[in-house]
Amino acid sequence: MSVPHFPVVVGGAARAWRVQQWDKRQSKRQERVMMKGTWRQRAACRGIDPDVFYPASDEEAEEAKAVCDVCPVRQLCLEHALNNREREGVWGGLTERERRRIIRQRRKSA
Repeated sequence: MSVPHFPVVVGGAARAWRVQQWDKRQSKRQERVMMKGTWRQRAACRGIDPDVFYPASDEEAEEAKAVCDVCPVRQLCLEHALNNREREGVWGGLTERERRRIIRQRRKSA
């Protein structure tokens, strides 16, 4: 006999429990969506030509890095890029190569 992953509840209480759990999940989803939008709205790069953040080489990334240096949400931007494996552009003040280095270091220390 397998053990259920949820409490065994009878009648209307079961539905109430399921609704409560659904509400909790929805609340967490909405919170994540809000956080994603919030940091982007406060980013120093907002309104700047996106081409600045997609340089042809790492050597040409200085202009983008200068914007990131004064950005209040730099760390959130970097974590977004690392978590979503952004492959191109400058995110959180780091180029793709620099972000790959961080990912490798995190894997080694895990």
